[in-house]
Amino acid sequence: MQAANPGPAPSAPAGAVASGQLPEGGIVHAGFWRRFAAYTLDSFILMVPMLLIFGLLVYMSFRAAMSGEGPGGLIILLYFLAYIGAIVGSWLYFAKFESGANQATPGKRIMGLKVTDISGERIRFGRATGRFFGKIVTGIIPFGIGWMLAGWTGRKQALHDMMASTCVVFREVSPGKPLPTARPPMPWYGWVLNGLPILCMVIMMASYTWLIGSIIGAASTQMQDSSMSSGLPDMSGSGMPDMGGMSDSTSMNSGVDAQEQETVRNGLTPVFMEASMMQSEIAGVVDGGGECPTEERSSSNAWIESIQLAG
Repeated sequence: MQAANPGPAPSAPAGAVASGQLPEGGIVHAGFWRRFAAYTLDSFILMVPMLLIFGLLVYMSFRAAMSGEGPGGLIILLYFLAYIGAIVGSWLYFAKFESGANQATPGKRIMGLKVTDISGERIRFGRATGRFFGKIVTGIIPFGIGWMLAGWTGRKQALHDMMASTCVVFREVSPGKPLPTARPPMPWYGWVLNGLPILCMVIMMASYTWLIGSIIGAASTQMQDSSMSSGLPDMSGSGMPDMGGMSDSTSMNSGVDAQEQETVRNGLTPVFMEASMMQSEIAGVVDGGGECPTEERSSSNAWIESIQLAG
């Protein structure tokens, strides 16, 4: 007697997470833009204490410079410790949060993400540390290609995720549970966070352009003023002499010559008055019948005549 066929074994629920590792593609892994929004938020959180610390150090350096002192060994040491503290603080921030119970930094939690290993399990502190310092290698790759791999690879892994064998997934994903049936939509504040770095870059480029234009304009104005004051033609424009600048320079030189002549005339006026008085005295002596030495008379007359000719 033939045994009854029990039929096919019951299959696993559709969309179930494999016991070995999370499947590639699908809606399990977070894409590039959602991860970028989470990273932007985490960066702003870390930036606040860093700006306060470095702002205090800049203020201390400015006070030391205004007092005529150098930066000093203490301030230089504080700068060094601040840089080391920024690196250590960032490392502990990412490694502790991503290996903690929530498996996510505050930015990732707000964006509905968490960090797991390839099988979807929670990672330990050592793996989270390797993932953090792997970002240094990711950042070395030109044009941000190491980061953009998170949008191209099957499991949406950036380069540091591949190095540490980690994934960034939606919080609904857990080992042994069905996968979410739909990708959660990007919240509006996620797009705002994505736009903030781009807006900052545009503002910085506009500021640098304005600053460079102001410096060039000030230098051009100074060159024109220098050429006008020296009476030389302005060659900074099209390479041809500036006739307007030459006429202005000529009028300025004429004004200077007139001023010098007036100064000389004012200085010679007392000399002419004294010479006129001496001439009157000599004329009185001659009319009164007095005798003057011929040589002195001729010398005086010659001196008076020379003064009159100079006038």
